[in-house]
Amino acid sequence: MWGETKVLKDMILGKVFNFLGTYEERKKRHEKAAIFYRKAADLGHPAAQSDLGLMYYEGRGVQKNYYEAAAWWRKAADQGVAAAQANLGKCYLLGEGVTEDLKQSIFWSRKAVDQGLGGLNLATAYRHVINCKIDGYGDIEALAKEIYFWHRNEADQGNAKAQRVLGDMYMSGDSGFAKDLRQAFFWYSKAAEQGEDFAIMKVAIAYKEGLGAPQDYIEAYKWLNFAATLYWKDELWRDQREIITKLMTTDQVAEAQKRSKDRIADFKKKYKLWLPT
Repeated sequence: MWGETKVLKDMILGKVFNFLGTYEERKKRHEKAAIFYRKAADLGHPAAQSDLGLMYYEGRGVQKNYYEAAAWWRKAADQGVAAAQANLGKCYLLGEGVTEDLKQSIFWSRKAVDQGLGGLNLATAYRHVINCKIDGYGDIEALAKEIYFWHRNEADQGNAKAQRVLGDMYMSGDSGFAKDLRQAFFWYSKAAEQGEDFAIMKVAIAYKEGLGAPQDYIEAYKWLNFAATLYWKDELWRDQREIITKLMTTDQVAEAQKRSKDRIADFKKKYKLWLPT
C-alpha cells in the first residue's frame, strides 16, 4: 500500500528535516522536508498529505498557497485524517483556498469532531448560523449549548483563543449567550495572562471603563504597558498607554510601571521568552 517502504522512508526523512535542530536550523531544512513529504503524498500517504497541506498553509518550505493546502487536506480528509478534516472545515468556513461554504465547513468539522478534533471550528460555524439567523441546522438552544461546550472545553485546557472568544460572547450576548460583563472579564483575563493581544485590550478597556471590573487606571496601564512590551513593533499599545497616562497622577503611573514590570518578568519566566526592556 502506497509503496509502503519508500513512503515510510520519505515520511521519516520529512519529519527529520522538519522538526530536528534549533529554530534556525529547522527553518533552513523546511525546503528539504517539503520535498520528502511531497514524495510520500504523491504516493497517497494520508499523513504526508495532511502535513504537506499544513506546510502550504503556513508557507514552510514552500510558497504559501491556500489552494494547495486545501487540495492536500481534501485528499487526506477523504482518507480519514482528523487533522485534515478539521483544517478543511476551517478553510470552508473562512473561504481559504476554497469557496466559502458553511454546509461543507460543518460537514468536515463534524467528521473531525467525531475523531476528537475540530470542536472550535464546528462551534464557530454554529455561531455563524445563530448570529446570521440561518435556518436548517437545528434548534438554536441546542446549538448554543454545543458552542459553549466546545469553547469551554478548550478554554479549560488553556486555549487562549477559546478563552477570549468566550469573553466576546459574554460581552456581546451573541450566539445564544446571556450578556454578562463579569464573566466576559473573567475569560478575557485568562486569555490576557497568556498574552492574547485582543484579550489584553479588552482587559485594559474593562479596567479603564469599569466594565465587569472595578475602574482602575493603574491596572489598565499595567496591561497596556505589558502589551506594548510583548507587541513592541505595534504602536497601538503605546498610543493607548499614553491616553490612559493622561488620566493618572504621577504616583499612579509609578505604581502601574512597577506592576507592569512584575507582570512582564513573570511572563518571561513562565514562557522563557526574550522581551525588550
